[in-house]
Amino acid sequence: MNSLITNGVLALVAGLAMSAGLSDGQQSEPVERKDPATQRYIVKGESVQAVEQQLQQDNIPVVSRLPIINAVGADLSDSEVDMLRALPGFKVYQDRKLSVEAASSLTIAPISQSGSCSEFLVLDEFENDSFSNNDGDRSWSGGWVATGNSASASVSGGKLHLDTASNATLSASQQEFNIERKLYINTNEYGYLSFDYSTNQFVDWHDDMEVFVVDGGTRTVLDSVQLEPKVNRSRSFNLGDFSGKEVWLGFSLGNGLKDSRAKISLDNVKIAFSKDNPGAYAASAVHADQAQRSGYDGSGVTIAFVDSGVDSSSPALVKANGKNRLKAAYSVIPGGPEDANGHGTHVISVATQASAAPSLCQQNTQPLGIAPGADVVSFRAFDAYGEGTYLGVIQALDELLTVKHQHSIDIVNLSFGAQPVSGYWDDPVNQAVMRLWEAGLVVVTSSGNVGPDPMTVTVPGNVPYVITVGAYTNNYTNDNANDDRVASFSGAGPTQEGFVKPELVAPGGHLLGHIGQNKTMTYDLNGFRDVVDPDYFLASGTSQAAAVTSGAAALILQFDPGASNDQVKCQLMRGAQPAALSNGDLAYSPFRQGAGLLHAYYAIKYRFVRDCANQGLDVVADLYQDIHYTGPARADSNEGFYVLKNNGSVWNEGSFWNEGSFWNEGSVWNEGSFWNEGSVWNEGSFWNEGSIWNEGSVWNESSVWNESSVWNEGSFWHESSIWNEAVKSMSLSVSWSQE
Repeated sequence: MNSLITNGVLALVAGLAMSAGLSDGQQSEPVERKDPATQRYIVKGESVQAVEQQLQQDNIPVVSRLPIINAVGADLSDSEVDMLRALPGFKVYQDRKLSVEAASSLTIAPISQSGSCSEFLVLDEFENDSFSNNDGDRSWSGGWVATGNSASASVSGGKLHLDTASNATLSASQQEFNIERKLYINTNEYGYLSFDYSTNQFVDWHDDMEVFVVDGGTRTVLDSVQLEPKVNRSRSFNLGDFSGKEVWLGFSLGNGLKDSRAKISLDNVKIAFSKDNPGAYAASAVHADQAQRSGYDGSGVTIAFVDSGVDSSSPALVKANGKNRLKAAYSVIPGGPEDANGHGTHVISVATQASAAPSLCQQNTQPLGIAPGADVVSFRAFDAYGEGTYLGVIQALDELLTVKHQHSIDIVNLSFGAQPVSGYWDDPVNQAVMRLWEAGLVVVTSSGNVGPDPMTVTVPGNVPYVITVGAYTNNYTNDNANDDRVASFSGAGPTQEGFVKPELVAPGGHLLGHIGQNKTMTYDLNGFRDVVDPDYFLASGTSQAAAVTSGAAALILQFDPGASNDQVKCQLMRGAQPAALSNGDLAYSPFRQGAGLLHAYYAIKYRFVRDCANQGLDVVADLYQDIHYTGPARADSNEGFYVLKNNGSVWNEGSFWNEGSFWNEGSVWNEGSFWNEGSVWNEGSFWNEGSIWNEGSVWNESSVWNESSVWNEGSFWHESSIWNEAVKSMSLSVSWSQE
């Protein structure tokens, strides 16, 4: 394949010529200032020209032009910041750092390709009060064995409990406590360990638990889990290095627990074995495979990705007919548009790859991607280390809007996030995103990876107009829906302004995608390198969930190219399938699961009633008339959240929609109203945070809103506190752990 990369600060693949001087969105080399005590800021005014004129008058060089939000980038001293903020019609925002985070793990030994797509489990659900439960298709080689000086283990209430008192008279090694169990790791199969763990309120932030494997006399630590009080979490690990061996799998409290009342509880310790690739489940989970068989593969639709770039040699860019789907690749940072990190290539692979996933199933032919016929435009705003800035992202969005018609861009995928520090309307990245929505683009964003607590949806996912996506995992079992759940890291609503977010959830746990070799992300994810093809990796995050949803949006637009972005959003939400208990109550609140799990085929099917999204909102008024909105979420006196319908009554969770019917009486989550400081929090029903998915499958995520994070009107951002605090980081939405 020919290289499609052009070097330069603003590099693009379309034969476009770069104009001389400082063009829109272009970033110049750092300018020497007389005052060394300067930082980079975004200066916004009534127009770019007005801002430039003011800065020229004050002898302040312009670093970059950002017409998309009527702003420029500039290096300013504190006195210059104060001066500009005092001017009528000017706003000054400190540039914010963006970064990517990931985890390292083990190397994986290759295994041969053969056999059928069978799936088997070695499992302990601890349903019986015994150390020798065998709840899977295959058996353990023995029971749990505990060793150590200062701990005890017990099985009760469907969990394995570990508790220990740190004894000052014992050395650290004497305080170590292990509990382990023997099993055989089969050859020529994928094998993944997963487990749930919870802690009580007495666990210390400095306590840790090692997960290890003993092979003969060699002890390999898979990870050291940093514990926190009162959490429910899940972890998973690739056991491919131990293929064909009988090993001890264990958990260790190396230094005991610091409080004698502390307790850790383990549940659903499972090793999933399969010939099929465990990370290639997204298309079937959201029924994109059904849509593809009906002729919808995203052909004629273009998705833009603002990310770390793209590997121009990736098989993810090759369509089924052999043509290249990459229309153009841009970069707003030095080094050109080639992906040195790997994140951008991975999400493009998840969304669009036409070739099948590497697998031990010889009959596997299902395309890995959701929209294998779609085209792609890449905008690189993150460097090899996954780092970037607000300024860089806005430059990329500005360039995207400029070339929208040239490349027929329909959908924009934004798989990154930052903690909100202002109202959604006063964040510069959000302003640029709202401009894209105003221009008719379908914008899909990740909800962030700092859940499951409420109000953890990140920028730009807190923009009410866009499609914000949380993450779902099948828990490494393609054939078993009983353990499917919302990922524990998935960001949850409501937003600060009371909007119900995310709009829906999509597969985002351990998704397979192509990255290639020698990318920064490949070192971080080494333990999740594919055992058949080392260019593929599993990655978890709402980044991947957003990419799945962008692919589903492409299927809708292929069927109906004239659908508006509001209509696409409505169809995705109406087609989603909510997690529900057998009595009809929601298993997860809408603040965790939104409308439910993405169903791509239903999203196309429910195209006839699709004016249900963004009712009561006006993006033009939001952008240009200083009219902003609040959503229907409220907090009651018992620290619970509920949704207020547009007639003033409380939405009852028992009346949720079934197979696409929407909120009763047609009311919607984002039925916006003007922010009113005098609004009253009426008491309403608390969202049930159960753990059952419809048709009986278990999610095992029963988190409860805690008192410290309740949203109330008094905590709303005041203008005086916006953007004056220390710079906080933004990251590509890759989870630090696999689920």
